[in-house]
Amino acid sequence: MSNIINYTIAYSKNKRSNKNKDSEDSKKKRKYKRKAILSSIIGIGSALALNKTRKDENFTGIKRLYHGTDADAVESIKQNGILGKYGSKPDSYTKQVLKDIPSNKLDGLVYLGKSKRVSKSVMAGRKTRLHKKQKLLDIRIPLKDYNELIHVPNPELRGAKNSDEYARKMIKSNPLVPNNGLVIYQLKNTYDLLSDKGTDVIKGDIKSKYIKGGKGYKPVNLTAFKYNMKNNPKFARSASKVGLATVGTIAGLGLGEYYGYKYYKHRKLRNKKLKKLYN
Repeated sequence: MSNIINYTIAYSKNKRSNKNKDSEDSKKKRKYKRKAILSSIIGIGSALALNKTRKDENFTGIKRLYHGTDADAVESIKQNGILGKYGSKPDSYTKQVLKDIPSNKLDGLVYLGKSKRVSKSVMAGRKTRLHKKQKLLDIRIPLKDYNELIHVPNPELRGAKNSDEYARKMIKSNPLVPNNGLVIYQLKNTYDLLSDKGTDVIKGDIKSKYIKGGKGYKPVNLTAFKYNMKNNPKFARSASKVGLATVGTIAGLGLGEYYGYKYYKHRKLRNKKLKKLYN
């Protein structure tokens, strides 16, 4: 009888001990899993930040712009550049759309979007009116050269200095445009696209060497980078962002891999223990 009692007590203690071990193992496994996921998230977030900051003009010394045009004109543009004289032609898209603006104010102008979204919205309008396939060109100009270009106000703004003034002018000039909150909101958004927030208007030509894939284009411009490093006061701040993002990417992904390996090894070891316990 006493042997049975002793065996029962020993079995109960062993069961509690194994339960406690399983609980500790589960806690360790969850801890490694949490750390692996968190580290990976930090690493991925830093990688996304790095991808954004490494394109920052204050770091690279390159101004990135975009230009939408007819697909059949792309090869000519890559050879000769974007020529302002084509905007001066009576049948040009600009003069077809902006009939209320004096022709001499539109002559010799080149329109460049500051984002793909801006240029693609223009391309959509061109495609609808001209019924031609459109192509987006990637423009990359060293900041030194960019600052030497002749920048002019966008004539499409019709002299408006802010979004409210632009909305009032557009509603007043076109009786068919309803004066309601939705239309005013849309006109204000249009102002942001057309103003210097979204569009660069250049008087003159854009050389082919500034167009990605164009004649004389160089994908890496160390001269522009060195000039920017010496002359741009914002370079140091941008470079520090790139450095932090790089460190965050390496550290985050490295720790994620380390804790992921620990989690995998711990789970494998625990499974071996369970097999021995129940076999």
